[in-house]
Amino acid sequence: MKKFLGVIVLAVLAVVFIVVGLMQKETDKTERRIAVIPKGTTHLFWKSVHAGAQKAGDDAGVKIFWNGPEREGDREKQIQIIEDFIVQKVSGIVLAPNDNKALVPVVEKVFEKNIPCVIIDSAVETDKIVCFAATDNYKGGVIAARTITPKNFFTTCAPFYDPGLVRYSHWRLSNSLISQPRPRR
Repeated sequence: MKKFLGVIVLAVLAVVFIVVGLMQKETDKTERRIAVIPKGTTHLFWKSVHAGAQKAGDDAGVKIFWNGPEREGDREKQIQIIEDFIVQKVSGIVLAPNDNKALVPVVEKVFEKNIPCVIIDSAVETDKIVCFAATDNYKGGVIAARTITPKNFFTTCAPFYDPGLVRYSHWRLSNSLISQPRPRR
């Protein structure tokens, strides 16, 4: 999962770097600066995104500015952070919006200032962005449900291991899978 997440982050940042490179009208001596604004800064997921962004920035010779609200859901703080990066005239912004509607005006302001903006993790209701990259949680759930079987349950669910809970869940899963016929494809 960490490798997959890292690949996604690196791919998104690669797109940002390419777009910024193509849109950059300044000389090569100007340092490219990308602002990465997560939904929050304390959750482990966002810490891994930060590490991936920093690695991609180091590899590409781009300065990464990482700033976000401490707690997820603080859209006012996130809007203020975006406004601050607009004033700093960063080369591009990678944003994981806390609110798909409340952030529309500030994302459109980023667009008006000719700053490329890539949206990750959750959508925002505007087309004034370079691209959108996120996982399809519903499809991921469908794939997981089709993949987990009584034979691979323990290896599939090992990251969430709790001996009593896993034994009980495994028994329930096994019985429900065995008692129900499998659909034919």
